Amino acid sequence: MIAAIAAGVFGIGGAWIGFLGGRRQTIDQAQVEHQQWLRGQRQEAYTGFLSAFDSSLIALDVVIGNLRTRLDPGTYAGGEFEQQRVSYFATQLGEVMRPVRDRLERAQLLGPDAASMAAKRLSDALNEIVGDVVSYGMRAPTTDDVDERAGEFFQRTVGLLELRDQFFLEARKVVMTAPGLE
Repeated sequence: MIAAIAAGVFGIGGAWIGFLGGRRQTIDQAQVEHQQWLRGQRQEAYTGFLSAFDSSLIALDVVIGNLRTRLDPGTYAGGEFEQQRVSYFATQLGEVMRPVRDRLERAQLLGPDAASMAAKRLSDALNEIVGDVVSYGMRAPTTDDVDERAGEFFQRTVGLLELRDQFFLEARKVVMTAPGLE
């Protein structure tokens, strides 16, 4: 009789341990699958952000390359130099930042912090240059110093490539890390 009771207790205990072990395995598997999904989402967000940044940088370089033309009153029809110039710089440079703004939040949302901060630094640096080009274009400068200023702006855009590389390396670390249990 004692053997039967012991067998019953061990049987129930074994079943309970089996249940807990199976449950833990299911939880672990779900966690690994979530990490795999998150890794894929991050990869899409990071590549989308880099693509948007590259497009924005090209668009900014075009605007900088056209500074002389856009600051020449003869470029604008109807003698409305001031209005058309201001409109051009506000509209065109607003469009330069839009792709990056659209992708930045997703890259930041999916983290982790190191990649999020690198994306924010890159976006902020691009936004600062865009703001300076807008400010320069809107304050009605003469074309006397436009080549010098364009050269300065181009030099600053080259500096963005280092920040892009930093973001790329942080994103690569995240994407190249195999999913596992946390």
